[in-house]
Amino acid sequence: MFEEGHRKTQRMIDVGRKEFRELINKIDERMAKTDGWFAKMDERFDSLLRAIEMHIKVSTTQTNP
Repeated sequence: MFEEGHRKTQRMIDVGRKEFRELINKIDERMAKTDGWFAKMDERFDSLLRAIEMHIKVSTTQTNP
């Protein structure tokens, strides 16, 4: 049951990451003079998602050895 919740959460993270990147790419195309601001935001969002994934893995390991 816990693993199913983990898979659903991982799917939501993956979908969110994909949709966020698509949005950033569209905005970046329209505002080419942003000096990479949106690319930096994409990197920060990616870092946040990696941190969430790591937290899930750690809590999965601790509760379900």
